[in-house]
Amino acid sequence: MMSNVIFIDNVCYRLTNDSEEIRGLEPYAKVREEINRRFNPIAGGTDWAVVKEYCEQLACNQGMDFLICGYYAVACLKTQGLAGYATGMELMSASLANQGECDVKSAKVRKEILDWVNARVVQELKALKPTYESLRDLYRAERHCERLHQLFEQQQTEYKVDFEGVGFALFEHIDRIETQYHSLLKKQEKAQPPKLKFWQRGYVLFTLGVLGVALGVVGGYW
Repeated sequence: MMSNVIFIDNVCYRLTNDSEEIRGLEPYAKVREEINRRFNPIAGGTDWAVVKEYCEQLACNQGMDFLICGYYAVACLKTQGLAGYATGMELMSASLANQGECDVKSAKVRKEILDWVNARVVQELKALKPTYESLRDLYRAERHCERLHQLFEQQQTEYKVDFEGVGFALFEHIDRIETQYHSLLKKQEKAQPPKLKFWQRGYVLFTLGVLGVALGVVGGYW
């Protein structure tokens, strides 16, 4: 079994390429069961906190494969917002990088997983109202989405994955926050009194010195 361990924000995640081995495990079955509840409205839909919990059980033991990383990314966005989504994208890109080149059948499966994840997150990403404090997570998510896109195209040429919707949603948030931040800085600069240039400061000191001498001379006459 090929696996590797990565640390994100001091949390350990084990990744695996051996999907066959983890498919027989209870946490894997629980994740699939919870995901499939979306087809049964009577069951109340998917509980993403439960999905996240069982994915983390796999991450702490036998490892998460690419599919489980995808489920985890969606679950983290649903439960933790942008920070969780960025972590999910980082795990997906690390998992894909760990797999290398693939045949046409494997490429098709990977494309379907990426398309599924992107379809589940794009509207939620657009609806978010991130602030300046979220800028780090936005950059992180954007970087790993771009890496995923590049890795997928490097590993095969048969299929394409559309990251445009997700990428544009992240870019719009980043652009809006940066524009607001720079506008605020300009307003603050205008509100502050203008700073004297070094030659202006010298001129003022010279003027004050001359004025002091003049007052001293005048004072001497009295």
